[in-house]
Amino acid sequence: MKQSLAQAQKAIEQLDWNKIARLQKLSKTAILSLKNELTQSLHNINWEEIYKQSLDSIQKETTNQMRSSLKLEYEKVNNYKALQQQYEAIKTELLKQQDSFKKSMQTELKEIETQVQKKKVIVHI
Repeated sequence: MKQSLAQAQKAIEQLDWNKIARLQKLSKTAILSLKNELTQSLHNINWEEIYKQSLDSIQKETTNQMRSSLKLEYEKVNNYKALQQQYEAIKTELLKQQDSFKKSMQTELKEIETQVQKKKVIVHI
């Protein structure tokens, strides 16, 4: 707070008051009055309130950024869960198809074995 006040006072001191006087066509008394009024106004500023408002603003912005980041992470997790469910459904379907194919192959193999047995019987006669 005191540092901000000192910086503001230093900024006022660094102003080219002669130039301001020429531009505004002010007398030296008016310039001194203006300078004193600005200095007094700086002392009347509630620096603690400005500091508090700045912190509040920073906290709100940080909170908003965190919420946004969490929302993105939540969406990623939901997308991951959806992909995982799709994977499980595909895996289940593939296992069913594999089982069906296996049964089909066993059936065909039995038919081939039966045909081979019939041919062996015919050949032995």
